[in-house]
Amino acid sequence: MKTTLLLFTGLIASLAQAQTFKYLDINQMKAQVNSGGDIQPSIIGKWTGTANLWQAGIDLGGQLKLSGQTYNHGDYWPGPLSTVDASIDSVSSSQYNRVWKLNKTDIDNFIINYANGNVQNGSFIPVADLLSWPGNGDISKNQDQLLAPFFDVDADGLYNPMSSGDYPLIKGDQALFTVYNDNYKLHQSGGKAIGVEIRLMAYAYGPCSVTTSNPFLNHTTFYNYQIINRSSFALYNSYLSLFNDIDLGNYADDFVGSDVQDGYSYTYKPSVTN
Repeated sequence: MKTTLLLFTGLIASLAQAQTFKYLDINQMKAQVNSGGDIQPSIIGKWTGTANLWQAGIDLGGQLKLSGQTYNHGDYWPGPLSTVDASIDSVSSSQYNRVWKLNKTDIDNFIINYANGNVQNGSFIPVADLLSWPGNGDISKNQDQLLAPFFDVDADGLYNPMSSGDYPLIKGDQALFTVYNDNYKLHQSGGKAIGVEIRLMAYAYGPCSVTTSNPFLNHTTFYNYQIINRSSFALYNSYLSLFNDIDLGNYADDFVGSDVQDGYSYTYKPSVTN
C-alpha cells in the first residue's frame, strides 16, 4: 500500500548511528534534511525549527503501532525495507545513511552533454549525486527495484546514467532525496513499529519566473513523502501528522496550523505582524 503526501511550509539528528545530512540552500531558505527524515528549515536570524512525521494506527489484533520521532529521537533509520518481511540489515541501513542533493542545472547540463557525446567521451563529468542516485534497490535483499524517481531513457527499469543517459527526476530548482524506515530497531518513543518505508524529497525554487509571479516561493520549502506500508497488516483508525516545532524569535507564543485541502503547514506568532 502506497501513500503520497505533499507538505510544504514557509515557516515552519542523531541516531544510534549518526544521521548524515545536507542542506536545501537555494533562494532565501536553508533547510537541513537528515537521512532519518528530520527536517530543520530556517530563515537565518528570523526563525528555526525541526519537524518529522508522526504515524499511528491500530492493527487487526488491536495492537497500537506508532512512529513518533521528536528532536531526532530514534523511531526512524536510513534505508529501504524488504518487500517480503519489512526488514533491513545494518549494511543496508549504513549504505543509505546519506542524503542526495541535486540542482535542476546539474540535470540539465548532464542531458545536454550526454546528447552531445561529452559524457561518453569523458570530457564532461556529471556531479557525484547524479551518478550515485538511488534509482534501484538491491533485489538480492528484496528491496523495491525502483526507489528514487528517474527518467528511464531505454525503459529497462535500471538506472544507468553513463551507459543509457538516464537521469534523476526532481521537483523544484533544487532537491534533496533520502529513504528511511521505522523498522530497523526498537523505537525510543516506546511505540511498536509499523513497518513503513518513507521516501522523502525536499525541494525549493530559486529566483525565476515562477517565484517572480509567486513571491512567497522565495521563502518556502516543500516536502514530498511517499509512504509505503511494507508490513503484512493493514492499519485502522490511523493518523498521520507532521511534528512541527518552530521558534519564531523567542520561544514563547509560537502557533502552528495546517491547510488540509491544499496540503501545507505554517507557523505564526500573533504578536508579530511581519
